[in-house]
Amino acid sequence: MQMLDLANDDPLECYGKGIVIDGCLYEIGPELQPGYSKIVHVLKNVKSGLNLSVIVICGAGAAAKSEFTREIASKAVAHTLGIADIVPNIMTMQVERWLFYIQDYIGPYESDQSPARKVMSVGDSLAQQGKWQEATDAYREVLANFPFHTVALNNMAYALERMNRMTEALQAQRKAVSIEPNYLPYLRSLVGYAAAAGYLRYAVESYRNLKEKYDYDGSRDSLAIEVCLAIGQPEQALEIDEERVDGNRDAELTQRITSAVQAKQKAASMVEKAKESLFAGNLAGALDLMRKAYADYDSDPMLRVNLGLLLAANGEYGEAKGLLLSSVTSVPEKVAISCLLNAAFACIRSGLYEEGIKLIAAGMQEFTWLAEERTGSHLDPPSFAYWIDKEGSLEGFYADALQIIAQLIEKSPSHVQLPESVVQLATLYRELATAEAQNP
Repeated sequence: MQMLDLANDDPLECYGKGIVIDGCLYEIGPELQPGYSKIVHVLKNVKSGLNLSVIVICGAGAAAKSEFTREIASKAVAHTLGIADIVPNIMTMQVERWLFYIQDYIGPYESDQSPARKVMSVGDSLAQQGKWQEATDAYREVLANFPFHTVALNNMAYALERMNRMTEALQAQRKAVSIEPNYLPYLRSLVGYAAAAGYLRYAVESYRNLKEKYDYDGSRDSLAIEVCLAIGQPEQALEIDEERVDGNRDAELTQRITSAVQAKQKAASMVEKAKESLFAGNLAGALDLMRKAYADYDSDPMLRVNLGLLLAANGEYGEAKGLLLSSVTSVPEKVAISCLLNAAFACIRSGLYEEGIKLIAAGMQEFTWLAEERTGSHLDPPSFAYWIDKEGSLEGFYADALQIIAQLIEKSPSHVQLPESVVQLATLYRELATAEAQNP
């Protein structure tokens, strides 16, 4: 397929050519609407084969720019007035001399004669009857033969959500968005499923991605504000709230955001003093300050993480484990791995060996995924930690972490089979402890 050259090609001759939008390859299909200042074509996602969008090329020059500006403004106003459901969603771009946007296609996403259509119709009919498991089975049948069928993934995600299977719904929607990253209904659903499944940090990331593409869309603003407040980002919540049009702002919510910002600032002062106490060797003083900070503001996941680490260092393993695990979905990936492994260490030290094994397995799975994503860069597993922040982490020696794993291997019940993840972590710690001893 020949790619469209926006620098040199005539837009009248774009039919059948390829165009990449945000990393997604589309084939430009038949022309739908000729005009003086704009040209409209169906867009086919090459990977899925589905037609969910059209491309509207406004061309170059003053007339095209005027038409482009007027149409974008009218759609944004319509959305603000609450009639966005009858206005196609739009994502605007400018490449070389051409102004263009993509918007929802209101025609069929595939032909009635397509191999998947019959089974999709069965699934849709079952879903309309509230037969969610049967509908899910139908969509899975489609995906068995057409794994990139994003409508099947999206509809299956909704059916799974109706059965309260939120993690599965999120996984299906995430795959749909990875195949079709520019379709607003998919992006909206991804934010909702991530929040409902408890993956709060990912929900905020997905919301920001949505707003980068559809900055006028406010459908997920309130949800994003609540999630930001829940994961200790009241400043970001305030930013979202201030960017909303006055008619969509809620005075009570705005006051909650302002109070959260003030509480976080007060807690941050105590956290900094706690860090200074810890690094000066005063664990008891640091722990006292962190307890006070947490009492004032318990929504900051990094505050919870560090309080949990200090509690573990003080031998208060039960409370430490709870705080660490409650923060896993609200912190960066590497910190989440440290939370899982340090919660495992707390379990092992308190004799809860089977639970410790499960947490090590979860932590090593996340570690493996992260290491695969960061191909070309070296990544060591976290040791047991005392403190983690933007500057890095204060960790114990790998030799001491190895002793904890050795305790697990020695004292775990005979009926419990140690998974490969425990052996893998022990091997890594042994290598790191050796290097640590050679380079003190």
